[in-house]
Amino acid sequence: VWAGGTEAALYHSLDAGAHWARVIPASQSATLSGDILSLEFADAQNGRISTSTGEVWTTVDNGQSWKKQ
Repeated sequence: VWAGGTEAALYHSLDAGAHWARVIPASQSATLSGDILSLEFADAQNGRISTSTGEVWTTVDNGQSWKKQ
């Protein structure tokens, strides 16, 4: 389960929400900023985040690493 919110708050749960871990996407010198407007996973590996600052971030490894587009 993934959840996103204001001020780049991104959380991931491996146990259906019983426990949560904060995730801070970073790529080179950039880090996720703004409010998370959409968080979509096409499947377990491939995800995309869009933020209020116009950023788009993607992952191809279930959120282990993120790339700013």
